Amino acid sequence: MENELLVSIIVPVYNVEKYIERCIESIINQTYKNLEIILVDDGSIDKSINICKKYSKIDNRIVIIEQENKGVSSARNTGIKNSHGDFIGFVDPDDFIEPNMYKILINNVLKYNCNVGVCGVRNIEDITGKLIEETIQQEDKILNNEEFWKKLLNGKDMPSSVWNKIFKRDIIKDIMFDENMKIGEDFKWIFEVFRRNKELLVYNTTEILYNWIKRQSSAIQGKKYNIDIEKSIELTYEIGEFIKNTYPEIYIYSIKCSIYANLQAIGHCKNKQDKKKIKKRINKLKLIFLKAKEIEKKDKIKFIIKFYLPIVYKIILKFK
Repeated sequence: MENELLVSIIVPVYNVEKYIERCIESIINQTYKNLEIILVDDGSIDKSINICKKYSKIDNRIVIIEQENKGVSSARNTGIKNSHGDFIGFVDPDDFIEPNMYKILINNVLKYNCNVGVCGVRNIEDITGKLIEETIQQEDKILNNEEFWKKLLNGKDMPSSVWNKIFKRDIIKDIMFDENMKIGEDFKWIFEVFRRNKELLVYNTTEILYNWIKRQSSAIQGKKYNIDIEKSIELTYEIGEFIKNTYPEIYIYSIKCSIYANLQAIGHCKNKQDKKKIKKRINKLKLIFLKAKEIEKKDKIKFIIKFYLPIVYKIILKFK
C-alpha cells in the first residue's frame, strides 16, 4: 500500500548554492522511494540551478521548474500547481531531513487514518553547526483540530511551519500561499488549511526528522519593524477571532500568540511611535494573559522580564 502513494516534495530554491546539494541529497536518499521532487528555482543568480540540473540527470524523480524571482510563497505555489502526489511536503533549500522522515510520516498517517503528519525539529546554528534546540513532542499522539491549534498557539512543541509536516492532497484543494506576505506565510497557509477542514486528524510523532538551519539572513533576523512584521501580527488577531468563535476554550492560547508576536516586533522597532502602538496592544491583553490559569508560570515570568526589563532579557539570552 505504501508504494502506491506518491509524495510530492516541494523545494523553493533561491541563491542557496552553499546548501542545496546537502538538501537534495537528504531527499533523494529517503528510504521512502515513491517521491516526486519538485525544485522550483526562483530566479537564482548563483550556481543553485546548475546544482539542481546536475541532480536531475541522475535522479528521474526530480522535476525542475524555473521562474523569475517572485519569492518563496510564489515558488511554493508553483510547486503545488505542478505536483501530482497523494501527499505534499515542503523542504526549505538550506535545511536537510533525516533518511526515514517520509517513511515514518506516511506510515503514521496511513496507519491512523490521519490527514496531516508532523515530526520533531532539530534547530542548528548555520556557521558553527551547534545544536540550538530540539522541538520534541511529548508523545506519539493523534490530535483533532482543536488539540492541534492548542499546541500551535501555545508555541511549545508545534512549529507554525510547513516543512516538518506532510499534508493529504485533498485537504489542500486550491489553498495557496499568500504571495504578499514575507513573514508568517507558513502560519497563514496552515490557518487556511485547518479553517476549511475542521475535522482534520493530525498524527504527531516524537521522532526528530527535520533539521532546520538558523541563518543570519532569515526573514525576521535583523529586519526593522515594517509592514511585513505588522502583517504577521495582524494574522495572529485574525486567527484569534477564529479560535474565539470556534474553540473558545483555547482562546487564551491565541492571546499568548498575539502577545509574543507583538513582543518580537518591539525588538525590531526603533521608532518611538511604533513602539508605543505595539505596547498599547500588549497592555490590552496582558492582564488576561497573566491571570490565566492555563498559562504556565514560567511563560508569565518570561513575558514580564521581556516586556518590562528587555535589557535583562537580552543578557539572559546571551548567557543561555
